[in-house]
Amino acid sequence: MLYLTRQLIAFVAQHLVRAALVFACTAVGPAVALNIAKPLSDLTHQSWSVDEGLPHSTIRSIAQTPDGYMWFATHEGAARFDGLSFSVFDQNNAPALRGSGVASMLVLKDGGLLVGLRDGGLARHAREKFETVNPKGGLPAGIVTLFAEDAEGGVWASIGATGLVRIIGNDVRAFSAADGLPSGTVTSVVTSADGTIWIGTAVGVMVFKNEKFTRNPTGTWLDGANIVAISQDRAKQLWFATSGQGIAMLAGGVTGASTATPNLRRYGRDQGLASDTLTRLLVDRDGAVWVGSLEGVFRLTGNAFERFATPDGFTNNNVREIFEDSEGSIWIGTDAGVNRFRDARITTWGVRKGLSEEFTRAVLEDRKQRIWVATSDGLFVVTTQGVRRYGRKEGLISGAVLSLAEDPDGALWIGTNGGGVHRLSGEKIDVMSGKFGIGIVPVRAILAARDGSLWLGTSSGILKTSWHRNLPSALVSVVAGLPSEQVSSLLEDKVGRIWVGTRGGLAVIESGSILATKVAGLDATVLGINLDKEGGIWVSSGNGIALVEPGASISQHNVRRLLPSQGAPAQAYFSAIDDHAGNIWSCGNRGIIKFSKSQLAELATGTRAKLETVHYGRAEGMATVQCNGASQPAGWRARDGRLLFPTARGVAVVDPAGEGKTDLRAPPVRIKDVFIDGERASPNEGGAFQVPPGKHRVEISYIGLSLSDPEKIRYRYRLEGFDPDWVEAGREAKAVYTNIHPGQYQFRALAAREGGAWSETGASLTLEQQPRFHEMAVFRAAGLAVALIMMFVAYRVRVAQLRVRQQTLQRMVNERTADLEREKKKLESTNNEKAQLLVQVADAAKAYERLSNEDSLTGLANRRELDRVLARELDRAVRSGRPLSVALADLDYFKNINDQYSHAVGDQVLREVARILQAGCRSIDIVGRYGGEEFVLVFPEAGLDTARQICERLRLAIERHDWQGINPGISLSMSFGLVEFSGETNAEELLARADKRLYEAKEGGRNRVCA
Repeated sequence: MLYLTRQLIAFVAQHLVRAALVFACTAVGPAVALNIAKPLSDLTHQSWSVDEGLPHSTIRSIAQTPDGYMWFATHEGAARFDGLSFSVFDQNNAPALRGSGVASMLVLKDGGLLVGLRDGGLARHAREKFETVNPKGGLPAGIVTLFAEDAEGGVWASIGATGLVRIIGNDVRAFSAADGLPSGTVTSVVTSADGTIWIGTAVGVMVFKNEKFTRNPTGTWLDGANIVAISQDRAKQLWFATSGQGIAMLAGGVTGASTATPNLRRYGRDQGLASDTLTRLLVDRDGAVWVGSLEGVFRLTGNAFERFATPDGFTNNNVREIFEDSEGSIWIGTDAGVNRFRDARITTWGVRKGLSEEFTRAVLEDRKQRIWVATSDGLFVVTTQGVRRYGRKEGLISGAVLSLAEDPDGALWIGTNGGGVHRLSGEKIDVMSGKFGIGIVPVRAILAARDGSLWLGTSSGILKTSWHRNLPSALVSVVAGLPSEQVSSLLEDKVGRIWVGTRGGLAVIESGSILATKVAGLDATVLGINLDKEGGIWVSSGNGIALVEPGASISQHNVRRLLPSQGAPAQAYFSAIDDHAGNIWSCGNRGIIKFSKSQLAELATGTRAKLETVHYGRAEGMATVQCNGASQPAGWRARDGRLLFPTARGVAVVDPAGEGKTDLRAPPVRIKDVFIDGERASPNEGGAFQVPPGKHRVEISYIGLSLSDPEKIRYRYRLEGFDPDWVEAGREAKAVYTNIHPGQYQFRALAAREGGAWSETGASLTLEQQPRFHEMAVFRAAGLAVALIMMFVAYRVRVAQLRVRQQTLQRMVNERTADLEREKKKLESTNNEKAQLLVQVADAAKAYERLSNEDSLTGLANRRELDRVLARELDRAVRSGRPLSVALADLDYFKNINDQYSHAVGDQVLREVARILQAGCRSIDIVGRYGGEEFVLVFPEAGLDTARQICERLRLAIERHDWQGINPGISLSMSFGLVEFSGETNAEELLARADKRLYEAKEGGRNRVCA
């Protein structure tokens, strides 16, 4: 175990076991590698630079700590990455990083992060803090360029041009040319499995074993080469990158000063390594060799190199570091930021694949397993030999290709936007528009039917013709029964019926007919039609997806629409492809979705209430979530099982067979920050966050550490002792609390991947709300004691005064007894009358004020009082600059309750709703009845996030409330329109905005908060 300073010895000894458990339990993601069979261009590439939060563009070193964070060494400090954002550590917030420049990093066996500084010296990060490391005797001056840790816990460091040092415990041993180093410039240090230390220098290789250096141990050309990097693979083979002589693989070990020629293999220009200026090397867990250079990065798989450089999207060609993370992704640091290659679930074919135009409209695989891609600038064919483009030079009148179809003869039919229809047979493209008499109209759909007929979908209907038989052409239009003349899709089912998708809905043409019949129940714009394995017709439209189960006749067709309330997306989708494994895949304007056909059957039988869809977007490898459609085919299942979808930035390729590799384990959760009234807070010695008296707003941010798909993580949280249940936060990684009562609370946050289970423990922290002085038990007890004493003293004083007065009155009683008795009675009578009158006047005033400000049915503030409250709060928000949010809430379908159960029951419901709203709000919030079943909620001192959480809590309370006590059968929900004050001059403008949000909530399906 590594001991860097004497102060660390006790700590490491006590926490060694715990650190090992942390490392084992908190590693993020599955231990998988990149798919070695995928070309480098098919891997998902992402990059980050100073524009995304890095403190400096030059990345000198990369590491990953056991808690899952990525670390990057830059000239302006160390950057920690959680998958979404960077946290920067420099000398301003971490004094141990003097000069801020970080040159190297190493994660030690105990989980700590060792940092080498550009200006010399070491620092160590552990328990959220950087500390300076000062070994006994100090370190030589110079930049710390690299680290390695050996089996004995010793740390090897290369410092400037002075050579190597080895730090073990608190002692430092320096090595130089006098100890046998051939050069003071050490470029790489690697510990092999047998404990041998391999050292790369500018003038060859040497090994350190049994406290002895051996120079030039291999007996080959490698011994005198300029070594720039060394890496060891899982098979214990060593790989060397050189400057000017390629790379070499050394199989088997070399012991002592053996002169036997080892098994050394060389890779260079013959294998495609087109650069002599190599910089770094790494062998990933699957055996692929990544080589950095001054001309980009190369990957060696098998016996061939692939290159990725700036023309492909690389940030900069000068590679300074290569690192493989716990999820199998490859990170590459350059002079212009960091790059990441990962094996996403979706591969996008675009410019890197060879498509010079990425706006794709249709995709098709022909019988020769060639993939044809229709784009806005030509037709492309993708084969194992490469990509070829067809344009005007090859015979296309218009390069804007809309639709594709293959006829029984193997010819390809091409529909264009401004050139009509073409036929490609062999290498010849023939323009067929003149033969068919359709001119240059847009052709969005083509169907080559089994009977030899050809159907062309245009903006003027369908042209039925033939390409090889002398048959008369026939036009199928609105007159012939089409819902609309604008045709977007055509499909032939298993019995020869032709299904037609139009702007006005779906129609079907019986075999041998030219008359169309509209299918009832599908009136939206049809964007795509697909046939599934069982013969069902899937209709993708501007209003969701539907399944048509064909019957013997039109009247027997069964249409099953997937409604938003059943879990189906409400936006437009362009295709629905059966993967032949029980799932339907569809692509729309928000990415790709997948759902199970068995779940759809359960919906039909009533055994399932909602469909569970899986969503795929940029996090899964799509270059854009905007798919394309309204022309065909807008999706295709290839013979090898892959699914292809045209998008605005290339073709999205999905391999459903790879879905089983998806990691659904819950990611570890970390608390990022705690802010109290806008100021960052730190825990006390007991680990609790204390909220001082008078502070009322606590904001807790957290993160589920997933580097591959951070956008897909969902959260829930709970403040135990305050929240009655878990708060579903969706993708919002922040919790806000205000006006917490004094006491100690435990905050917990859980995370889950989409489709996965929630984490069992998550992240937690202790929160202590300290009471104000007057809220403390001591103060209350002392106050009670003082009050009792004062009452006793007052009593004693009063008794004494009464005794003296009694004696005085006794002397006068004999003289004025009769007069005083009469006067006393008169005064008592007058006082009683006045007191009764004052009570009556006060009661009347209170009653009048209550009637003028309260709603008579619910007891809430009425509209008059709401106007006054809103005017007051608007004025306060303008003056103080504090947030203010207002919600307009409306009971869904409340008229049905009045109509079905009577207005008396409706009044009971309104009173109960008013009680629920009042109980669920904060003490400073105002709830009023705006009229009928509409309510207004005013949230002073609350931004949109806080107000949304309150409204979600109220919405769930209304939905889950047991209404059976009022009348059996009643169920109720409420929609909310929520806005935040943004400079409106009066309450009417603010309420008008809230009313628009309420309208969106109603239009979006009700029972929701629209903010």
